Amino acid sequence: MLTLQEVKQKVAIPEENGKVPTVRYLQKRETVFISQNLGEDAKITVFKSGYAVYRIGRYATVFSVHACGDYQYPLSGEILCIREAFFNLQEWYVRLVLEGEDRVFRNREAQAREKSISYSAVAEDCLFMADFGEPLLEQVIRREITEEFMRILSGRERQLIELSYFARNTQKEIAEKLGITQSTVSLEISGAIEKMRKHYARDFSGTNAENVETGKGGKRHAG
Repeated sequence: MLTLQEVKQKVAIPEENGKVPTVRYLQKRETVFISQNLGEDAKITVFKSGYAVYRIGRYATVFSVHACGDYQYPLSGEILCIREAFFNLQEWYVRLVLEGEDRVFRNREAQAREKSISYSAVAEDCLFMADFGEPLLEQVIRREITEEFMRILSGRERQLIELSYFARNTQKEIAEKLGITQSTVSLEISGAIEKMRKHYARDFSGTNAENVETGKGGKRHAG
């Protein structure tokens, strides 16, 4: 397994205030270091210059590999922080896909507001989005991160989490499928999330509790 830390050690560090290249420039002028297909129309590519290109459907975004640090996202009403040190030891593309997916999401929001906003300004190719289906962010989290602490759940709890968050069933639909009441579904899902949250905070804290930060609010990124 090639880790993100190994990739960072083998590619260049872009100039901090340098102009970020476009997707087309990288594809025509730069040398690919490594790439990974993530589905029918999704791909992450790292160039020797230290830039990554995340492409899904007809949309692509460019960012520096070395700029991908801590990652924060809301879970059960709190903001959880996964430290850069954790991602550095995982499969190289995990953190990069999260970064790319967030940029895609934020650009989609901007387009929905009818604003011409690109989070890499002139550095990105702003293209129309294809239908995503299941968000790739959820696929990656499910496969590379939640897989570890989903093991603490019972078979029933795992089934409920999969049906609710990954298969995107409503609680009413889940209740009908499993032959239980909707209130039971709600209670058991809440319990499973709380169990994962507590386990997650402990396991990803490293050697001290300061490695996991909690707070209120939306998603925020460092790096």
